[in-house]
Amino acid sequence: MRGALAAAAVAAVLCGSTTGRADDAGEPAALSPPRLGARLSGGYWSGSRTLDDRASFLVTRLDVKGDAQLAAVAAVHFEGRVWNQDALDGEQDTQGQMRELWLELQPSESFDVRVGKQYMTWGRADGINPTDLINGSDLTALVVDDSDRKLGSWVLKATKELGRSSVSALWLLNFVPSVLPLPPIGGGISISQQLPSEGFRQGAIKVERTGGYVDASLCYFEGFDHTPDMTLAGTAITLFYPRLKVVGGDVAKNWGRFGLRAEGSYTFQGNAGVPPFPPRQNVVAVVVGVDRSWFEYLNINVQYLGRYLTRFDDPKAISDPTVRSFAILRSLLIQQQSRLQNGMSARVSYKWFHETLEAEVHGVTWFEGGDFVISPRATYAINDNLKVSIGADVYRGPPDSVFGLLRANSLEFGELGYSF
Repeated sequence: MRGALAAAAVAAVLCGSTTGRADDAGEPAALSPPRLGARLSGGYWSGSRTLDDRASFLVTRLDVKGDAQLAAVAAVHFEGRVWNQDALDGEQDTQGQMRELWLELQPSESFDVRVGKQYMTWGRADGINPTDLINGSDLTALVVDDSDRKLGSWVLKATKELGRSSVSALWLLNFVPSVLPLPPIGGGISISQQLPSEGFRQGAIKVERTGGYVDASLCYFEGFDHTPDMTLAGTAITLFYPRLKVVGGDVAKNWGRFGLRAEGSYTFQGNAGVPPFPPRQNVVAVVVGVDRSWFEYLNINVQYLGRYLTRFDDPKAISDPTVRSFAILRSLLIQQQSRLQNGMSARVSYKWFHETLEAEVHGVTWFEGGDFVISPRATYAINDNLKVSIGADVYRGPPDSVFGLLRANSLEFGELGYSF
């Protein structure tokens, strides 16, 4: 509940903020009042996203956010969340989380500094972004929108505008790993987690250009992988987070009803040993897609997905059956189960009734493994404040494939949300 109390405290501060700045006559000028908003939602989920056999969750959630102008050159923003799930089983597992809390200083129109807990999404591809390197995600969260899975990190960010271009430099002050579903592991195997001891040794830089012939960016990141690797010693598995260096970029261009998106990265992982498993390899990841609009509201987006390893040691060739089984699991975790991976994603969306009803179907597949996920969604705005959402996630594939491993996370859901 600490996150919930912190959110309430910040809301109280914002509501009481009366800071002003002097106008041209030297008198204090009233700033705009704080902007506060909240969303209360409740929904039913047929299963969990933690690879277990639990079913029938009632999830209630309160999201609160606010902005306040503290002075002419200073503003503060926060987002907090309180939620409860498993209510159908009588559990009262209420949790709170401060998702964002940052202060922004803007001494000039072309320069700003933002410090605090924040999350951001890098990349222009649709949903799968090789350059999205700053934040981890909670992939076990029972939320409708993927953006709600982001986990905030404490970041110092400075941005300088240069006409249509900008340069941003980031210093990540702590490390927040992604929360991943792990399959049940029997046989007396224990699992522990080893976080980086120097989470503040992370940084990134991004150069971006928008509003011209094309939108494009280049970025460099040096820090820790949000997705863990693993080692095996006897009956003990240790999850750790290796250090990475990543160079990437993206580009986007629209021609009438057509849009082109491309994004890619090269990850330097080093060849440090991970006994008894093969070493991690450098990775080239690319996403190239095109989307096209028909009529007024139909949109179709198709993307090619590719991953290439500079070297590959097949985990299936390991002679020891115990080590081999864990090596295959580990290769799925770090997505290095083959030297070349080819896949595609597709999204089809449409709107009806003056855009009050929106529906889409999104799917991803990897050709080599034959695995896929299909996620239909539909949202209807009953009025400006009340919205209902339904959807499902369907995972299929062999058990030694990424989406096949997630088969137990297939579920359906329905949620009613009220914004105020």
